[in-house]
Amino acid sequence: MTQPVTIGDIVENWTPRPHPLSNPQHHILLGKYCRLEVFTSTNHIVIQQLYHTFRPTEETHFKYLGYGPFKTVDEFKHFIYMEEQS
Repeated sequence: MTQPVTIGDIVENWTPRPHPLSNPQHHILLGKYCRLEVFTSTNHIVIQQLYHTFRPTEETHFKYLGYGPFKTVDEFKHFIYMEEQS
């Protein structure tokens, strides 16, 4: 029988922190030069914009990735949806 691995000392009265997405104030982070937002398959406008930014003819964007380029925006949407499910 294997013994559990102990990484460090036990911290008394420790409780896990809530996941950042459980707090709506963390869903959109605005910076000086960019905006970070939770990406979901329901954000159709952003999906359309991303698809047009990374056109299927620009294979250099996907050269070292295990996916893409996507021939249609529906193929891209399906990929995003499947990634969310995993």
